[in-house]
Amino acid sequence: MKNALMATAAAVVLAGAIGVAAVNAAPTPTPAITAAASVPEKVDNFQLSDTSRIGHELYYFKKAPAIVLMSQVDGTPLSRAAAAELSRLQAAYKDKGVLFYMINSTDTREAAAVEVANNKFDVPVLSDDLQLVGEQLKIRREGEVFVIVPKDGFKVAYHGPLDDRFTSEKVSLKAKAKTPYTASAIDAVLAGSPLANARIDLKAGKLISFPERAKVAQHANISYTGTIAPLLQAKCVSCHEKGGIAP
Repeated sequence: MKNALMATAAAVVLAGAIGVAAVNAAPTPTPAITAAASVPEKVDNFQLSDTSRIGHELYYFKKAPAIVLMSQVDGTPLSRAAAAELSRLQAAYKDKGVLFYMINSTDTREAAAVEVANNKFDVPVLSDDLQLVGEQLKIRREGEVFVIVPKDGFKVAYHGPLDDRFTSEKVSLKAKAKTPYTASAIDAVLAGSPLANARIDLKAGKLISFPERAKVAQHANISYTGTIAPLLQAKCVSCHEKGGIAP
């Protein structure tokens, strides 16, 4: 009982410590976007529901030859053009078992559902309303494509734009892609061949805000010995000890 109470007290103190750090820490600027953005090598399991409230668990599709995820936001020309191109790829690779999804980490499920209906999207849009998957994938902007290989432990085989047309804010699907990055990545994965361009930096597309990223440095300053233990000593130990007034 005493241990349980001490654990509870420690949790309360930790929450207070985070609050104190938030007050005392200087504002942390949003990290700059660089070509060396830290995309994860592998994707941890997650389960999200789409705009129809149908659930999709990543690791359930462990037998799929490849899974393609693309970040999406509502109402922008680039996302709508990218959705159209992703739909074309989905149709082209349907018989090969490749799965395609878009992931929305910024709009509500209801708003995304309207976007899907109005634009007749064929590719399911997963609602990442808590931004947990977007945080895991290190998503920065719309139009980021991840080609994931389940048989390799859900390795991210490719990260970058759909093709060379999506390296500019003004996208025209009338022109034929000169460098079909995503299609080439899928073909390489299906063939078991190495990818020539596994990581391509994106410089076009609307930035997606992830508020918790600005708090990483702030939380890193919290330690047990320097922050938690002194608070426990000052606020808890005098009562929660033998002969004290608390259990």
